Amino acid sequence: MTRLSEAILNNSRGVVLTLHDANVVAVLRNYVDFFVLDCAARPATIETTEKLLAAAQSKPFLIRTDAATPATLQAYLNTGIDGLILTDIQFATEAEKALAACLYPPEGLRSYRAANATGYGLSHNDVVLPVLNDQLTFVIEIGHPQTVAQLEEIVDVTGVDGVLVNPQRLAVAMEKNIDATHADVKQALYRIQSVANAFECPFGWEGDAMDDIVPNFLLAASDVQLMAAGAKAYYATDANGENELEAGSHLRAVR
Repeated sequence: MTRLSEAILNNSRGVVLTLHDANVVAVLRNYVDFFVLDCAARPATIETTEKLLAAAQSKPFLIRTDAATPATLQAYLNTGIDGLILTDIQFATEAEKALAACLYPPEGLRSYRAANATGYGLSHNDVVLPVLNDQLTFVIEIGHPQTVAQLEEIVDVTGVDGVLVNPQRLAVAMEKNIDATHADVKQALYRIQSVANAFECPFGWEGDAMDDIVPNFLLAASDVQLMAAGAKAYYATDANGENELEAGSHLRAVR
């Protein structure tokens, strides 16, 4: 595990970006440890990605995406992001293929392209590919029961730095609706935590945590959710403990 990966995935809190708004990133960057741009749910252009990355400034920035095409993965990485959260991985061979497309030789097959974040390499004469590999973080999202079954083989793949689970999403894949408290789902979650601990692989949790599971890093499900929680906390009560929104709710009627 690289030093950067350990910093991102150890005792940290991130947020999923769904709005693709640089202003939102600028507001949230003082309150989170890292950002995740969810391109699996809503693909972003390279231009949008670069604007969001610039707004994040020094905060680590990951992209969640499937591993469908090496060209897409490489295009995202060439913006200068810090790594990827890969979805739809069910077997170790799929993880190996995706990571081979993302890593430079000797670990992978990726051709060198200087990133926007490094000024396109104009001021860098010494390019050490293994060092660049060490500056990337790769997380496997566990969203399918087959991934749970193959987890030991997957986390043992060279380059995998951590795993992430959204319990409701996994429950749907296990045909348990969105019931993350179902006995079968909880058993799968305990297995994920156990395997991650055995392989010393950081384990991340997206959404509200369960009392009896202790992840290494937490991920707020969306920037909208995080801002809504902040707005609720800010406006819920005034200094006297009275609800300010309720107190002013009559204003529209008397205008």
